[in-house]
Amino acid sequence: MRWIAIALGLALGLTAIAATAATTKDFIYRCSTDARGCAAKIKEVRRIIENPPPGQRPPARICFPAGLSDDGLADEVANWIDAQVPAWDNRNEFDSIADALVALYACDGLKGLEGIEP
Repeated sequence: MRWIAIALGLALGLTAIAATAATTKDFIYRCSTDARGCAAKIKEVRRIIENPPPGQRPPARICFPAGLSDDGLADEVANWIDAQVPAWDNRNEFDSIADALVALYACDGLKGLEGIEP
């Protein structure tokens, strides 16, 4: 009986890990079917890269353009990532989203453009 409980606990733990360790290919597919969920994941990654855990990557400031909808955000990020595929197909979705956010929306990238404040 105890073995069954241990095995069940281990299986549930591995299932949870597998569910959170999605690939870039999985993310692009999800964006094509659920823009709102895709945008929520992108915003979650933004929050983490702006305030990373100690000892990880340096913080990055991300500035979304005014009026950017969830659909627009999902489309822009997914399209940028899709341009990197197939090399990124099996890459961790977090890293791909983080790289897309920095490439597309880094506040530093807005410096020097007239009328735009970071």
